[in-house]
Amino acid sequence: MILLYQIENTPCWPALQAALSIHKLSYRHITPAEYILPLQQLSLSTSPAVLPSASSPLEEPMMVFCGLSSEQLSLFLDLMRRLEITGIALKAVLTPTNQSWTSRQLYEELKKERAAFQNR
Repeated sequence: MILLYQIENTPCWPALQAALSIHKLSYRHITPAEYILPLQQLSLSTSPAVLPSASSPLEEPMMVFCGLSSEQLSLFLDLMRRLEITGIALKAVLTPTNQSWTSRQLYEELKKERAAFQNR
């Protein structure tokens, strides 16, 4: 399962859809109303019931890989590179450390990590 944020209206979406289909990977578009839920809950195959919230969309696309093996992840990321799927700088793997985080918490952490990496 791959959680997708702010991707469906990007130029890379058609190519990403093709890559997901090639690898037979399931995915979910996560809405701002779902940002309050833990990532672990979002990674389940059923859509959780949430009340509408005033949460704003993320400022940029993000992907969270849930339950993929190292080989699956590597092959998928390689295909993304070969298909020149760009514009999704924020990517993460669901881990025991971040599974209780909300989407917004993960997003903020990924932005901090990117800034720290760029400042080196």
